[in-house]
Order: sequence, then C-alpha cells, then structure tokens
Amino acid sequence: MKKILWISILALYISGCASLPKTFTTKSVMSVHQGMSSDDIINKFGNPKNINVTVCGTVPDQWNCTIWQYGDRLSDYARFTFQNNQEKLVLNSFRVNRD
Repeated sequence: MKKILWISILALYISGCASLPKTFTTKSVMSVHQGMSSDDIINKFGNPKNINVTVCGTVPDQWNCTIWQYGDRLSDYARFTFQNNQEKLVLNSFRVNRD
C-alpha cells in the first residue's frame, strides 16, 4: 500500500513539473518578435509563472528589465525579457526551450 502511495505522489510531482502551457505552439512562438508589448505576450501565452525585476546589460549600458518565465526551468520553459519604455513593457529578447 505504501509503495502505491509513493508512486502516486511521484507521478503527481512529475506531472506538476510539467512543461509549457499548450499555448506555446510552433506557430505562436514563431510570431514573437522584439518590440512586442507585454500585453501581446499575455494574450498569446497567458500569465507567466514567475516574474523577476532586475538590472540587465553591462556597465555602462545597464537598464532595468523585467523577466517573465513560463514552465519549469529544469525542462520546458520560456523566458521573456522586457525593457521599460515609457511606462510600458516592451519585449527585448526571449528564449523558448522545449526538450
């Protein structure tokens, strides 16, 4: 009985570490480009799993950036880096990793 319980817990854990949302199709990912607004990204992919506000770049060209992450960083994930542009977040770079 304990063995079945542990297998069930492990299966739930693995499925919880899942991959990217189903909105990350090849077509939707290929339509992403620099300069897109954060609203466009949310409309395409939904709300991010994690948000990080930090400093990007190197001295003397540093800038404040906001990074959104979808999925699990250890497997399938997407990462979008935005630059603040007149009170709006504008896409600077992105990476989509599908294992």
